[in-house]
Formats: sequence, C-alpha cells, structure tokens
Amino acid sequence: MRTQRLSALKPLAAYVVALCYSVPCLASAQEESAEVNFVLGRVRVEGNKHFTDGAIRNLIGVEKGERYEQYNFDYLLEAGLAAVEAVYYGEGFESAQVTSELAEGKKNKRELKILVEEGPRAVVKEVVVKGVSNEHFEAVREELAVEVGAPLAAVTLNEAAVRVGDYYNERGYGRAKVKVEIDREEAAVTYTVEEGPQYHIDEVVVSGNEKTRAVIASREIDHKLNPSRLWRASKLDDGRANAYKTGLYRDLVVDVVDSERAPDLADVVVIVNEDKFRWFKIEPGYSSPDRVGLGVGWGHNNIFGDNERLSIETSFAYGFEDKSRESDGDITYVVPWLFGYRYKGTVTLYYERDVYEGLHEWEAGLKPRVSREITDNLEVWGGFNFERFRTEFDEPSEEGVGSYQTRDINLPQRYPETEAPQNLSSYILGITYDDTDDLFNPVTGTYADSSYERAGGFMLGVDLWRAIGDVRRYIRLSDAASVATRLHAGYVEPYGGTEVVPHVQRFVSGGAYSVRGYPEQGLGPQTEGGYALGGDILLEANVELRSQFPFVAGITGWEHLWGALFVDAGNVWPEWDEMKKESLRYGAGFGIRYNTVVGPVRFDVAWPVFDRIENRRGYIYLAFGHPF
Repeated sequence: MRTQRLSALKPLAAYVVALCYSVPCLASAQEESAEVNFVLGRVRVEGNKHFTDGAIRNLIGVEKGERYEQYNFDYLLEAGLAAVEAVYYGEGFESAQVTSELAEGKKNKRELKILVEEGPRAVVKEVVVKGVSNEHFEAVREELAVEVGAPLAAVTLNEAAVRVGDYYNERGYGRAKVKVEIDREEAAVTYTVEEGPQYHIDEVVVSGNEKTRAVIASREIDHKLNPSRLWRASKLDDGRANAYKTGLYRDLVVDVVDSERAPDLADVVVIVNEDKFRWFKIEPGYSSPDRVGLGVGWGHNNIFGDNERLSIETSFAYGFEDKSRESDGDITYVVPWLFGYRYKGTVTLYYERDVYEGLHEWEAGLKPRVSREITDNLEVWGGFNFERFRTEFDEPSEEGVGSYQTRDINLPQRYPETEAPQNLSSYILGITYDDTDDLFNPVTGTYADSSYERAGGFMLGVDLWRAIGDVRRYIRLSDAASVATRLHAGYVEPYGGTEVVPHVQRFVSGGAYSVRGYPEQGLGPQTEGGYALGGDILLEANVELRSQFPFVAGITGWEHLWGALFVDAGNVWPEWDEMKKESLRYGAGFGIRYNTVVGPVRFDVAWPVFDRIENRRGYIYLAFGHPF
C-alpha cells in the first residue's frame, strides 16, 4: 500500500546512515568537485508501491529549490538512498534496491529521479516459542509482538528477542538467554528461551574505596533493591545513579556474580573510583550601570566519612552610583541518611545585610529541614525557619511614617520609618518534582516546586502565611537547541496581630535571575532613594531559546559556546487591586553562554519593552548559572 508511513523506522535508517558514511568520504568528494553548485528542481520517485512518494522524499535529505555544492549533494543523496533501503529492509524487502538519476532540467535546474526496485516482500508464516514456562508464556508473547504476517526482517525480529530478555531481567532472571532462528525458506521464526533460576540479591560488596565507607555506595543500591531483593537490571541502574549523586565517585562499575550460599542467590559487586571531596568556587558578577558582585564558596562532600556535606558560601555586591552594599552568607550541613533511614536532613545558618541610601536592613536565621524521596522524581519536605530581622528607614514623613509615591503603583504606600528587631518562627511544607536530565544545564524535563509557610500563631513572632510556586519546562528541539520556560508566583499575607508584612518578608523582582531589562530588585514600589519596597504578590514568566552557535559546532573546545534569545515578564504588587495588566513589566534580549560541568558562564544584554520610563539603553548582566 502506498499510504504506509516511515516514522517508526527512521531511527533505524539514521543508524545505518551513520554506520555507512563517514567524514573521510565527504572530504574526498569535496576535493574532487568543490567548485560545482546548482539548484535542485523536481524530485520524482518511481517504482515504489509500499511507501508513499512523500515518505521517501523525506528520507532522501535533499529538497526542491535548494542550492547545493556537488560534493555536499552527493553525500546527502548517498546517505538518503541508504536510509530508504534500510526502511525497506525493516519491512521485509531484503532485496530492495534504491538508485538515482540526476539530469539537467528547466531554468538551469537539475532534476532528480529516485528509482525503487522493491522486490518481493517476505513475511512471517509461523512463530514458534520454546522453553517458556506457563507462568510467563502469555507475557512473553505480548513482549514479542511478532505475529503471522509480520515482516520477515532480521532487525525487527532481533529487537523482539531483546524485549523478551529485558522482560526476564526485570523479574529476577538475570541469566536468561533468548535465541532467534529464522528459516527463510519456510518463513518461520523460532524463539528459544533458557530462563534459568530466578535470582535474589544476597550481598552488595564494594571495593576500590580508600577514603569513603563501603556502606555509602552499598546502601544506595540496597535501597533500590528492597524489599523484593530480586535481581532487576533497572533497579541496579537506579542504585548506581544514586551512588553517583553522592558526589564522591568519578566512576562506578556494577556487576553481578553467583553467590556461594545458594544457587538462586547472587551478589552485587561495586568497584568505585573515588573523586575529590573538597570544592571551591569564585563567582564574579556584574549588572549595568555600575553594580559588581563577588561570590565565594567552599565545601566538603564527605566531612565526617559518611557522605555528610558541609558548605560555606558568601557573596558581596556594591553599586558605585548609589553606594548600595549587599552581603549574605550561609553555612549548610546535609546528612543524606538521617539516623540510618532514607530521610535527608539539612540545617542552614544564614545572614543577609543590605545598606542603601535611606535603608539599613539585616536578617539572620536558622533553617532545619527534613526531606523524603517518594519516587525517583518526587520529593516531599518540611522544616522550620527561625529568623530575627530589622529594617531601618531614614526617610520619615511629617507623620513619622514613610509615605512614598511610586512609579508602578498609583496610590502612596505607607511603611514604618523604623521597624524594631522582630522575630519570625514558621513551619514550611513543600513538594518538589524533578525529571530534568541535568542538574546544572537541563535540556529536557520538568521541574516543579511548591511550598506553604505559616509563621506566628502558637510559634510566636510575626503572623503571616506565604505560598510560593515555581514551574519550569525544558524542551529539546535538536542536539544543538532547546527551549526553557518558567512560571514563578508567590503570595504573602499577614494575619492576627500583624497588620503589614515586614519589609524583609516581601517579594522583590527584576535583574539577572528574574526579569532582565531592569536593575536588580528594580520592579514594583520604589522609594525616591531608589530601593525596592517589595510587594505581597509576585508573578514572573520567562521564555528562553538556547542554541549552539553553528559556526563553532565542529571546533574542539568551542562546542560549549551557546547563544540565547529571551523574553521575561513580571512584577510585584502590594495588593490585589493594584495587579493590573498594564502594570506588568516586560524585558527582552540576547545572551552568550559558555557551558561548563557546573553550569554556564553567561553574558546577557536586555532592554525593557513597552516601558517609556525605564532606561532605554538596556542592561548588561554577567552571571553564573542559568536564570532558571
């Protein structure tokens, strides 16, 4: 039938193409005919019955109306012809031949004719399955998915055998063997299965460790194998991945050997290659017009020998024009297995101090937290926050209360001129979903995090509750391009004895990691002195196209150089009545990234959009890591 499509067989075609045609072949052809180029006219397909003309044209790889140099055309055409033959083979046409003719056409164009000799199609007339117990027979037939009338093609028939092997490997039959025999004269396929015993894992033995305890790697694998302890290939892979996440190993080799205790028991042998435990980082930063920053950090991933992690980080930023100073720091201690159970404990001691013209503010606190993995991608967590903070305003009005007219908000916003030191005691509950492919440079997957915090009440201190949500989606467009999107929202509200949310607890927006095209914390209510008053409502949305520069793709060392185009939107508001469409702020721009193993070094330039007041010259940002 001419209506059959090729989409399911394109991966096979790509594999055959990559195998058969290499760079030396291309280079040789280039030398012979580098000066010849032409425009391709009509592309005709003749002799095909099983596949449509359009389906074959899609695989050929050359297009009508495009200009080609001869060497490049020859390479693409030969690869395309091989791809068409590959899909024919996969459909049982193992004697198919695909050739081409190139002739002069009208208007100085060349016309291409694709000639297909399909030959006879071989189909399966009989399927025999041997050696499968009654317990697994029906499931094995479903995994095979080979019925009478299916193409008699070695590739697809062998793929069916691999699926059966995977089926057994996931049920403890780690030594199962599946053999395929194809009788082309009788058009018969025979699958012979040697199931072997169903294995349970007895011990996990670790070797190669010199500075780490063996239990660090073994417990990660044991955790995935429990409770059934069946020899399951996917669980061993998951355990190996979890052991990598500890940050202690460069490499892990996992093997399974027969146990001496019983014929149906097996041991897992893990050979580790330890990595460096200590790390140090320096992160300079800049945002125009005159703001510079520096971050410094040190950490140890095995501070007490059981994968406990300790990190100390601090940063400082200074604005030359407004003489603003911002500093912060934190000490974080992480225990991945709290009291020997699969709960991660984290304690963070932190501080932050901001000094602007007319504003002095500081906060310091302690955050203990416990988290638990529900699945490989889903984590729930809860904790507390004990904080002490103070804000001092130096711009009092005649009434003794700061009263400020702002650009984004029509009504004056009233804030205390000086807040006495206050305490915040809260509990926080959250849930995080993460199936992204890379922690520092994600290309595919989804990240979503939401939390609810309630302060005061029986816990004393200021009374408020806060909800925050953050959703990010990464879509791979090709090996050299992806799209990243983000939606970030938050709301905080006082209750009980607290009438106004303290300045420290409000949301701020604008800058290198939120809405580019604006200064740091440059959105929302601002005082005449130029510092952010913040808001009780936050909304931000971002879209960014990330793509490798094509002219450096083949140059060793430069393949990590990428570019970006982005559009950001967002703002903060003091109350719901002020949250209007016209108060939303937009920024757009472009950037350059150099990707490293711990994320990119990025240089962004952005301008405000639809904003007649803000700086039209735009802003420059130099930062580490993706904005989202």
